[in-house]
Amino acid sequence: MPALIQLPSRSNAFSRYTPSKNAYNDFINPALAAQSTVPTVSLHLPSQPQSSIHAQIEPLAESIKAILTFKPTPVSYHHISTLTRNIALKQPDLNKRVLDTFEQELVQTCQTITKELRRGLMARDKGILARITQEWRSLKHRTDLLRSLLVYLDPPAATEPLNSRVARVFRQQVWEDDILSSARCAELLDWLALERASSPSPSNPQQRQTIKDNFSLSRDLSLHSFEVETEKWLEATREYYLNTCQRKIAGIASHPEAAAYISWYLQSLKEEVCRAQWCVSMSFAEEVAGNILKETSEEVEDGGIILSAVYHALSLASDGSALAEVYEYTTNVMAFDILVSSVESFCKEKVGEIALRGATAKDEKEKEAVDGELMVWDLLALRRRINALIDSLFPPSIPDPTDGKGKAPLLDSDGDALMSSPPTHAIDEKLSKEHYFELSESVRTGFKAGLAKREAVPAEYVAKYLDRVMRRGSVKPPSSSTVPSDDVPSFQSHLSEIVHLSGLLLDKDVFKAFYGRSLAKRLLLSKSASDDSEKGLVRMLQKEMGEEFTAGDIMMKDLQVSETLVKAYQTANPSSNLNFTTNVLTESAWPASSSSSSFTSTTTTTTPVISPFRLPQVLQNDIASFEAWYKDRYKNRVLAWRWGLGSVTMTARFGQGTEGGEKRYEIGVSLYQAVVLIIFNDNDHLTVKDIRERSGIPVNELTPTLQSLALGKKGTRVLLKKPPGKEVKDSDVFGWNKSFSGDKFKFRINGIQQDISVEESKSTQNQISLDRTSILEATLVRLMKARKRLSLQLLIDAVVGEVSKRFPPDVKEIKKRVESLIEREFLERDEEDRGVLKYVA
Repeated sequence: MPALIQLPSRSNAFSRYTPSKNAYNDFINPALAAQSTVPTVSLHLPSQPQSSIHAQIEPLAESIKAILTFKPTPVSYHHISTLTRNIALKQPDLNKRVLDTFEQELVQTCQTITKELRRGLMARDKGILARITQEWRSLKHRTDLLRSLLVYLDPPAATEPLNSRVARVFRQQVWEDDILSSARCAELLDWLALERASSPSPSNPQQRQTIKDNFSLSRDLSLHSFEVETEKWLEATREYYLNTCQRKIAGIASHPEAAAYISWYLQSLKEEVCRAQWCVSMSFAEEVAGNILKETSEEVEDGGIILSAVYHALSLASDGSALAEVYEYTTNVMAFDILVSSVESFCKEKVGEIALRGATAKDEKEKEAVDGELMVWDLLALRRRINALIDSLFPPSIPDPTDGKGKAPLLDSDGDALMSSPPTHAIDEKLSKEHYFELSESVRTGFKAGLAKREAVPAEYVAKYLDRVMRRGSVKPPSSSTVPSDDVPSFQSHLSEIVHLSGLLLDKDVFKAFYGRSLAKRLLLSKSASDDSEKGLVRMLQKEMGEEFTAGDIMMKDLQVSETLVKAYQTANPSSNLNFTTNVLTESAWPASSSSSSFTSTTTTTTPVISPFRLPQVLQNDIASFEAWYKDRYKNRVLAWRWGLGSVTMTARFGQGTEGGEKRYEIGVSLYQAVVLIIFNDNDHLTVKDIRERSGIPVNELTPTLQSLALGKKGTRVLLKKPPGKEVKDSDVFGWNKSFSGDKFKFRINGIQQDISVEESKSTQNQISLDRTSILEATLVRLMKARKRLSLQLLIDAVVGEVSKRFPPDVKEIKKRVESLIEREFLERDEEDRGVLKYVA
């Protein structure tokens, strides 16, 4: 019977056929196949006459060679597969011969590839990496086809599978060829140099993919070649950054250039890590980063670059990114301690520059011309800016709402991320807190050192500035300030900033003395914007400077006691003038003063304070009535009046009113102003000398009083001065302004000088010097009384440790106090060792 289907003798019908992985077991071990649950189909064909060995081997050898050389096979793929099956089943002793033939043809093919590649190098063709990769892929495709045809000769348990033979032969003949290896390394290094030159974008994305394929192939074929190539990469990277960093550092001549160098360094490091991670592996990227950091860390040991970059970040940069880069740089190169010291040096220098304004003034006019308010404002603004920049380095951690399941990265053809983030040197929360604390402390230390460059003056200015803020009850930048309007803090925040700044002052006793005087004036003259703010400020100062800072509490409690006392007087004397009030205060609770205008107080002394000031009779009656009641109630106390802090509300009449009568005003004035105005009830014009003789007002108080009445704000000038001008002389004439006209029925005439005057400042400084002397002597006596015997040096160290919380002690002054105590027989020197002191009981 003729065949129903005629099959061609040669065909490519099975060219895409890939046998099952279990094909070998299916045919060679039918027992195993029988155990399988997979259905099988058995074909029973008539047996063919046995052919000779040569007839079986030669078609296979020719077919292997043809496939490897891209030529047509002499027999069909089905025939090749049948021959290998027959050999595997019936003539297994021919397996080795067929496989040896396969390897011989493979060696010849690889040798041909090597020759072609070398010929291309001789012709100076470029792209050796791409060509080798392409040759490997082509060979791999052909050998995969041969593996599928020779599958019966390639069992899973074979000593060397066909794919391993292919990799071994290609490695030996092509990959590890000395000339080709050198060419591959040279092209790799050229590509690295080109990538760095074209930063920040890749020079050739296609070439980058070729480099990645090269390293992937090198890792699969030869671990030795992979190590050689990665070492070449590392060596070139070390050399490049060593030379480049040295050259760039040598060319740095300014703070912006140092900041630019750090920006370049960080950007380059990220690019190197990304490049190494994408082309090789994550572990190699970390090794690259480690090598770069090791080679460049030695260049920053002196700290010059970091110091310059910190100066740029804290003074010239427009935002916090510059400081963030410096912080990242120092943590990478293990130089965080240099960053801390650089921040401290910057603060010390800048604060010192601000604090030393006017320090070289030769006369009082130049000193007075220094704007103390602007000085303190600039200090606060500087500290606010630095703290904000440091806070921006450590933002609060916000958990990822996607729990790490964010958008999928872009993948390349191999399934790898096309661009990945560089490995970051993550700083754990504990280390981050330590860094924040160290940087904050460096700012405090730098401010302390800068403020210490000028003795006492910064503390005085801070106290006076605080007084102005508490009087206004709001934050108002000085007119000459350059701070942006959006950088002005709230009132409470500003108070907190001032208190923190006062805690950095070394001369805390100076601040305390001037603050006490200012607070006393605000309380007695009712000039404070808010009593609650004053109480809150006292609590903040106690928290910053210690519980011994109790002056504010005592004064406020004393005022409450005085208010209760005045109510008792008004209850006991119902017929008295209810408009009369006074503050009866305990002298020890308030700042001491030699001026007659400090405050109203009570004292336990029996001798009254005598003042040349003469109170007009119209005001004397109420005072006399109160004195009589007070002396009757407190027999052993004597009142000492401080007239300069008194105030009066009086009615004044000027010229002709709108209806032909006199125009009346209700004016709030100080007691001295009221006395001067009352004198003009009987005189239209008086000289300064006449006013002083009739009122008894001290000269230092009379001049600002007259200036406030005649030269004050428009609408408050109730007196006229001849000749015009701010200077007041004894011969100047002041007269009643009959033509005065104001916009308001009630108004207040403020004094020219409401802050602490120059005389009061000098008096306060003198009192501080006396107090320091007393504190040093008391501390010396207390320490020697406790220890009985102590060397001079140890005693000095102990005294410095004791009093440094209040003020910076002078060692020379301590030695003077020691000599004074020896002269007064509180201490004595040891006869055997003159350097040892003994306490005299």
